[in-house]
Amino acid sequence: MKSRTLTAVLEQAERENKLVFVDFYTSWCTPCQMMDQDVFPDRTIGNFFKKNFISYKVDAEKGNGVNLAVVYNVSVYPTLLFVNEKGRVLESKEGAAYHTELMEMANRALSSQSGS
Repeated sequence: MKSRTLTAVLEQAERENKLVFVDFYTSWCTPCQMMDQDVFPDRTIGNFFKKNFISYKVDAEKGNGVNLAVVYNVSVYPTLLFVNEKGRVLESKEGAAYHTELMEMANRALSSQSGS
């Protein structure tokens, strides 16, 4: 999943009529690791995200992740973005989001997409 480019992910999102969820993380980020352990494995969240989003994890300190972090002005980890197929940010949060907050963000992103 990490080797794909954002361009490829956006193209897939357009083909599948989905939004993109981008998780900017670093290897040393404790809140990132907590989300990986506690939030992302949650079956309800996982199923909802698979149905509605293309999920894309970006290591902000490696490879193209460095450039993407600059493009999206990311300096806090994790930074969570919901973007449309053009890469425009619909929802964002600096720092970890747990189950309820992440689902609220996802639903706001979905409703802002349908309203545009």
